[in-house]
Amino acid sequence: MATIAPQIFFLSVFVNLFAGLALSFPILEERLRLTNVFQPEIFHSRRFRLILGVVAFVVGFTKLVIVTPPNPPVIGDLIPAIVGMVMGLTLAAAAYCEENSAPPKAIATLDGVFGPHAAVIGIVGAVTALLHFLFPAIILL
Repeated sequence: MATIAPQIFFLSVFVNLFAGLALSFPILEERLRLTNVFQPEIFHSRRFRLILGVVAFVVGFTKLVIVTPPNPPVIGDLIPAIVGMVMGLTLAAAAYCEENSAPPKAIATLDGVFGPHAAVIGIVGAVTALLHFLFPAIILL
């Protein structure tokens, strides 16, 4: 019987990498010339960032439950799971606040806490995704 862990692993790496790029795109756009590889309109799209944020949060939460063998349950993929959930909340809150002039207090608070540090969170998330891909058996990573 096949397990779903490898699919969740690759989905986590993929989503965390793109969520990290989406959060840090304004900074990395000029420094790394990402416009040669990616369409900037996509990363500036509110709908794309909202959907990517929700997906990143859900995949991050799933990583808490389903870990990549031979890691122990829960703590095996803790850092990628937490980073994915934080990036998901950051993306979704920023996209929601961009659309609404008077967002709910909880969402405005999330955007106020994570929003100013979005680029740093994005870079940490992208690096974590790459490290998680290169070293899948390391505990916590």
